[in-house]
Amino acid sequence: MCHLVLHDLSLGLNQFRLDKISLSIKKGEYHILLGPSGSGKSSLIKSILGFYNVESGYIWCDGREITKELPESRRIGYVPQSFALFSHMSVEENIRYGMRMTDMTNDEADKYFNRLVDVLGIRHLCSRKTDNLSGGEKQRVAIGRSLGMKPDTILLDEPFSAIDENNKRMLWYELKQIIDEFNVTVLHVTHNLEEAEILGDRLSLMINGKIIQTDDCMDFFKFPVNEAAARYLNYRNIFKGKVDSLNPKSIIIHDNFILKVA
Repeated sequence: MCHLVLHDLSLGLNQFRLDKISLSIKKGEYHILLGPSGSGKSSLIKSILGFYNVESGYIWCDGREITKELPESRRIGYVPQSFALFSHMSVEENIRYGMRMTDMTNDEADKYFNRLVDVLGIRHLCSRKTDNLSGGEKQRVAIGRSLGMKPDTILLDEPFSAIDENNKRMLWYELKQIIDEFNVTVLHVTHNLEEAEILGDRLSLMINGKIIQTDDCMDFFKFPVNEAAARYLNYRNIFKGKVDSLNPKSIIIHDNFILKVA
């Protein structure tokens, strides 16, 4: 069953345009949105959140249309690239902030908070202000705050861009475990191919405001749909030409260049 559905979303932003974006993400799926800088990934995330009003198309989430809903009514968790934590609040206050949007009783909120900080491994940070935390600690707190509102869906916009390379890979695996623990659906924006391969169940590639390929992880990397996708994936064996003939063991391309088939 599809949990998050985008159908023909279009939006103009100055000289840039999102053009008829369609995407379906299953419940519990970890979906990666790849693409070069400036391809429209963050603009799409902000459209789903309601920060931008789309010109046409629709958005469904958890069985209801949310295209015209206010951002605070959509109940979608969000971790931006900058983490956007409240520096005047403690870690505990940041995480409890999202709980105000739920119907949990005080006892239920306390139990849920304790579960969050234990799973995230940040109980020892609860009394600290967020501007005194490392990049990895800030990321865990930002994820905790987004989970505090008990969303079914979380959007992550380049969540590892501020993390140093030495800690990044460890945090990829930690994030995957956390997401599995809370059984949420994820749309994760990145331009890092290794990050995408480790975390993603399915992947989409956006170039120039259009999604040009969506596949499961293995097929995505093995079978790029066109030259643009192949170049983004760093393929080096790209041949231009016209297929003249085929047989079970080779493809004869124009000018008698023979490409052997394994």
